[in-house]
Amino acid sequence: KTLWAAGHGGVILQSADAGEHWRIAAGKAEGPDVLLAIRVEADGRGLAIGGFGIALATRDGGKSWKAAPLLPGEAGEKHLNRIAVTAAGSWLIAAEGGHVLRSGDRGETWSAVKTPYAGSLWCALALADGTLLAGGMRGNMVRSRDDGKSWTHHPVAEAGSFTGIAELPDRRAVLVGVDGTLVTASPSAESFSFKRLDDRATLTGVIPLSTR
Repeated sequence: KTLWAAGHGGVILQSADAGEHWRIAAGKAEGPDVLLAIRVEADGRGLAIGGFGIALATRDGGKSWKAAPLLPGEAGEKHLNRIAVTAAGSWLIAAEGGHVLRSGDRGETWSAVKTPYAGSLWCALALADGTLLAGGMRGNMVRSRDDGKSWTHHPVAEAGSFTGIAELPDRRAVLVGVDGTLVTASPSAESFSFKRLDDRATLTGVIPLSTR
């Protein structure tokens, strides 16, 4: 029943009752920072990330948050867009410049892995079979089968920029994006089927619903 949200001003919100009520856990609405993603593990370790390399870490389940620069120099100033955790427990961050930040020790240390795609990666997801997907601009997608250590490029012709990924119960992945982009991937993301919504509405996220 614990939910987290993060956004402008470096604000982090927490709900302990499945969204009925919320409290401000960190940040101020008028602050300069922009957070784009957040994840808090069951053992209390968590990370919130965002624009220009901002990263805030918690070790106590969100009671306190501290600045936690992930990489030094220019590499540490890139926009950090989405967090994913692999089946092996590695933490990944979809970032700018075709980079995926990777941590094999749950956020203690990080390295920047360059993918074959040079643009920004806006979303990422670890599929149940261990396949990793990250979606970028103008239909560009990268895939990893070795826990994020290396990536291959899989552009989808005519698709717009990807903004969200989800996995369906039948192991197919669904990617959505701008200009009505809707892409369905076969299990293990071996092939991709593109469809554009008639109204060309921008889709910013996708969530699978239970059929029960």
